[in-house]
Parts: sequence; C-alpha cells; structure tokens
Amino acid sequence: GIACGDGGTPAAYPVSRSTTALVDTLVQVTSPAADSVLVHRTDRRSGRYDMVRTERLLLAPGSILRMAPGEGHLMLEGLRRPVRPGDTIEVTLHFRVSGTRTLRLPVRSYEDVARQ
Repeated sequence: GIACGDGGTPAAYPVSRSTTALVDTLVQVTSPAADSVLVHRTDRRSGRYDMVRTERLLLAPGSILRMAPGEGHLMLEGLRRPVRPGDTIEVTLHFRVSGTRTLRLPVRSYEDVARQ
C-alpha cells in the first residue's frame, strides 16, 4: 500500500514476486500520479536509521520484493494531486530481466500501514 500523512511525501510499500530463473534488478519505478518515484532503503548504523536512495535493487530468482515501513520503500515525489486514504495509486516497477509490472496500490494512513 501507500502511506500518506498531513502534507508529507507519500511512501509506497509494494510487494512483487520474481518470476524469472535469473537474478533480476529493479532499475526504475514510475507513476502517472507523481513527477518521480525514488527507491529508498533504510540503513541502520550506530542505533540510527537513515533513509538512503538506491538506484537498483537485486531480486533473487523466485524471491519476493517486499517493501515495508522501516525497510525498503518508494517515495512519490511531486504528486500531481492530493491523495487521501481510500484512493488508489498506480506504480510501474521496471525490471531489467522481466520487464514491467504495474501495481495499483491502496492509499492508507501512516498509522494503518505501520500497524501491519
């Protein structure tokens, strides 16, 4: 799903399974709802959690790409319209081997997403 709050940049937490027999790489994410979509991972160092932008994510054959609060996530920058819980946003994951996969993600409050 997608977590939204009061005026902050929405974060998306998609889940997608690798369907190839090869290592695949998530190389880009796009959305018609945003100017850009950035892939972030959470880096834990010395008791701190830092959000770090990453250009690519490797996906082992048959594995699941599962983004979650406090882990990997997508930041939807420059939303083209305000969103609120109950809306749906389309994101397209672009993989090097398996091509594109478009997901429709429900928008929920940060609190609801964090409880899962």
